Amino acid sequence: MTLFFNVTRCRYAEKYREMGVAGFGHCLYCYRDEPFAAGFNPGIKFERRQTIMEGAACCDFKFFLDTDRGTYYHPDMGGTQHKLRIKIWIERETGDSIFGEGQMHILETIRDQGSINAAAKALGMGYRSMWGRLRKMEKRLGKPLLERHKGGAAGGHSDLTPEAVEMIDKFKRLRQEITDASETIFKKIYY
Repeated sequence: MTLFFNVTRCRYAEKYREMGVAGFGHCLYCYRDEPFAAGFNPGIKFERRQTIMEGAACCDFKFFLDTDRGTYYHPDMGGTQHKLRIKIWIERETGDSIFGEGQMHILETIRDQGSINAAAKALGMGYRSMWGRLRKMEKRLGKPLLERHKGGAAGGHSDLTPEAVEMIDKFKRLRQEITDASETIFKKIYY
């Protein structure tokens, strides 16, 4: 959330000029705006490039509040910023993980890098480790997630199967809906 506005008249600036101490006005009055905003919520960031007190035609106020995946402030929670964190994964009745953030990240990296080997390097994993995780995912899901194309002069590459693309899309939608609902519940209970 962002709020921009310009103040075109400042009675404080007028008063300090009238008293003949215009140079002190900025130090005594304008410097309090940023800590004043932070007193309401430390997540508020304040920016101002010019002030009437310093001779500009207007004071340009800009306030930024990070409400994306909410940063919240509440005095009953230690007077600090808080974020709700949620980790989501899908598992079998046996407790075996079928799909989650880690598996999605591996598949997206393979898609972006074009091969299992390049993805393993990008993630700082060994090829065998990544290959083992992929086989485990495919076995638990009961369907292939990659179309592997053997090398040759240009080297091999891997593409995600339509089922893998669908799995990623559905998981992202699930994660977003759960996160949105959880944010609403979090705000309702704590704020």
